[in-house]
Amino acid sequence: MTNRKNWPVGLSTSHFGSLAHRESEVFSEYRKAGIRVAELSQTYEALVEAGFYDRPKRISDAAAAEGVTLRSLHLPFSKALHIDHPDDEADRAAVDTYRRSMHAAAEAGIRVFVVHPSYEPIGGDRPQRMERSRSNLALLVREAESLGARLCVENLPRTCLLNSSAEMIDCLKAVPGLYMCFDSNHLLGEANPDFLRLLYEAGLAGRIGNVHISDYDFIDERHEMPGNGKNDWPAIIAGLEKLDYDGPFLYEPHANSPGRAVITPAMVAESRDRLLDEGV
Repeated sequence: MTNRKNWPVGLSTSHFGSLAHRESEVFSEYRKAGIRVAELSQTYEALVEAGFYDRPKRISDAAAAEGVTLRSLHLPFSKALHIDHPDDEADRAAVDTYRRSMHAAAEAGIRVFVVHPSYEPIGGDRPQRMERSRSNLALLVREAESLGARLCVENLPRTCLLNSSAEMIDCLKAVPGLYMCFDSNHLLGEANPDFLRLLYEAGLAGRIGNVHISDYDFIDERHEMPGNGKNDWPAIIAGLEKLDYDGPFLYEPHANSPGRAVITPAMVAESRDRLLDEGV
């Protein structure tokens, strides 16, 4: 069982929008807030614009100059870019893009990759989409392992694949070497503490390799700060400890935009300390 006080605070770059031509500015905000761990999360187009595929170390060097480590890459996704695509050609293109992304990330020193298992909506073709997703996850696990890295599949909301503990447990057991990215803002059919308890009871301690921390209203994903939603944070944190999670407490809040509350890196760092060190 791990200790929550050893989890450093982390923050996804998705909060800042595109990094292109502003890497130093963004990672300076991390440094000022005392955040030393980042997840690189951008659209495919934004990664191309930032030169990620041609000069992957450019972004990691900009982070390192501010004392920030790029620990993980969220593989880009879109309506056309996902690993459960029913079209064979589009499916192969997605897998090739993910392989290319993983190799670029490895050059930048990143050793944790986060992937969505599907796009949506998913209807009566769910079994076929699940089979294709698992097959591609197995391929990408082997690719990650060849790079000395871990692949983490994320639980998703609504009609997406892996939107329940039952599907996640079956997937993790069916794909050796696959880890999970636990998103605290996605489950709509069961409570997060129950989801974590069922993973533990299924013998999957040690299989959570990354987390995305934010809060929501149990109606849909909201990416709010903890405390601005309905999550039972003490129970979630205890569940992660029991499952031997040993990575960063990595926040994935919404980007600042009109009509939404402003979130700053300093607020993220304060939230981590309040939840993990002070226990409130």
